[in-house]
Amino acid sequence: MQKKTDSNLFKIALFEMRTESDLQSFKINFDLIKEWLKKHSKEKLADFEDFPKKFIGTGFTLEQVANKSFKIQKEILEKEAFFYNSLFLTLYSLLENNLNSSCILAKYIAKSKLDIHDLKDRGIKRSSRYLNVLLEIDLSKFKEWEKVLLYNGMRNYISHNRLEVKGEEKQIIKYLEKHKMMIDFDDETKYVKFTEEMIGEAVETVEKLLNWVYEQIINKYSIIKKVKNG
Repeated sequence: MQKKTDSNLFKIALFEMRTESDLQSFKINFDLIKEWLKKHSKEKLADFEDFPKKFIGTGFTLEQVANKSFKIQKEILEKEAFFYNSLFLTLYSLLENNLNSSCILAKYIAKSKLDIHDLKDRGIKRSSRYLNVLLEIDLSKFKEWEKVLLYNGMRNYISHNRLEVKGEEKQIIKYLEKHKMMIDFDDETKYVKFTEEMIGEAVETVEKLLNWVYEQIINKYSIIKKVKNG
């Protein structure tokens, strides 16, 4: 009995270590990309500010100069959008993978034959349901769960490049516009641009959630162990 208990505790400890390692790696990459983007933006902004001066008296029309300056500014925004959007998708994948790991852990602890793939839901919603079924861990009780669900919608929005707003997506667009993350260059082109601040906020939320899940698993395992030991 003692050997089995130690085995489960070891698995729980590994889950915590993996979560911390994944988050730490993400934060390091986040910092590196932030610094690179600041340098890139600074160089491009210098070109943007100097560009009109270079073409005075060259025969270019003001419209041509304005269009070129606009392209430089657009390039800066597109570059930031690409990297920050990619960072968000990476962070969301980290969240999904670690929640899946928590479900595997829950299966060991509960000694259940139910597999996560037996549930019809997908992604974090399936993980949430699985944890609730096996260990009665209700992720909706996590105080920022609604924000996490919003991240789920935002992830689907940008990964599928869906620009038309429908039904539940209106809430996503409202959030993006509120945080100035929707950029319209013209009537046909739209960009969802995550910001440095928003990524930082998402990292904090994901870290809080995974730590909360870890604490819940520890508590549930302690209760199960007490019941078994009489």
